[in-house]
Amino acid sequence: MFSCDVCQKKFSQKGNLKTHIRIHTGEKPFKCDICEKSFAQGGGLTAHMRFHTGEKPYSCDTCENAFRTISELSRHKRIHTGEKPYSCDTCFVDCGEADVKLEINEEETLDEDPLSINIEAENVEENIKQEIEEEGQDQDFFSCEQNLGEYRSRVGGSDLTTMICPGRGMATFSMDGQPMYNNRKTQSRSDRTLINAFRTISNMADRINLTETIQDRANNLFKMVHDGKNLKGRSNDAIVATCLYIACRQEGVPRTFNEIGAISTVSKKEIGRCFKLILKAHDTSVELITTGDFMSRFCCTLNLPGDVQKAATHIAKKAVDLDIVPGRSPISVAAAAIYMASQASDDKRTHRDIAEITGVADVTIRQSYKLMLPRAKNLFPADFKFTTPIENLPHN
Repeated sequence: MFSCDVCQKKFSQKGNLKTHIRIHTGEKPFKCDICEKSFAQGGGLTAHMRFHTGEKPYSCDTCENAFRTISELSRHKRIHTGEKPYSCDTCFVDCGEADVKLEINEEETLDEDPLSINIEAENVEENIKQEIEEEGQDQDFFSCEQNLGEYRSRVGGSDLTTMICPGRGMATFSMDGQPMYNNRKTQSRSDRTLINAFRTISNMADRINLTETIQDRANNLFKMVHDGKNLKGRSNDAIVATCLYIACRQEGVPRTFNEIGAISTVSKKEIGRCFKLILKAHDTSVELITTGDFMSRFCCTLNLPGDVQKAATHIAKKAVDLDIVPGRSPISVAAAAIYMASQASDDKRTHRDIAEITGVADVTIRQSYKLMLPRAKNLFPADFKFTTPIENLPHN
């Protein structure tokens, strides 16, 4: 057996121990040639490269949808099979996903005794008479009494009493008649806030295909902020969106304020304010975003080939290193670099095309591009094949 010197975890193979130690050292030896992103394991790099190539090797046998990883395919197949391998320890409800939260209906309360609930229908006959008279004023087919008799035979007469016996199932009531699940009366206000926030985070993450790791980190961040009570006066929706934004940055897959604002109910300005407050009030740190964090996703969405993406990554990095675009955000620089690289290739994209994907205004892209254009010869990689020479690149 091979043991880790840091956490004492044991492994049967030395290679597994070597991979595990990278968690403590932070070593990431596997590097992407296109966007220069690093990974601790070769499998992570292989899956990451499929974002550049668009390869989806795992196909569903039922609906022929394709996926990048086998875990995504396994989760998808449960839609067809109905499999629910995860069970709740509290109410024994089966779920198809490991991170599905128990949705508690806050509108229903158990005001009545579950052992004996009597449903009385004393005015049923009078209501039926009135209904038949209103509907049958212009009809001569049956008399009111005939219709009433037919209604009586269907509803079982006026003695309509129903007795609900004590629950025998494990998901309803215990043997002494006590409910085995929580409702609005037994839940605290704080618990309801957390449940609603976790549900909102899950829904937002599903809309932009974020992993479970990011969702869990966002949940922990929200609980930390909620328990700290340092953001009083801010809406929970704004805090939820900000926690998801921070979780994305901490996990190395940052999203822009525009992207998070598009899937939430608050504006990007409110998310920005909450972001500064959370960093100031709590011991939370995020790495500085770079142009390479967004380049891969933007280029894939624009359907640009690998050589253009590699050139855009090189242009943006060089522009920052040479301090050509001082004061510009990494997203603006990335958008301008994509525009410059595409204009020099066969796959040209307009300002508007890039603005729709990146969320950067057309004017901002033009301004960053004008700053980079005079130094274009120093920005392109040496092996780039120009379709349009640098001298013929557009000036705006």
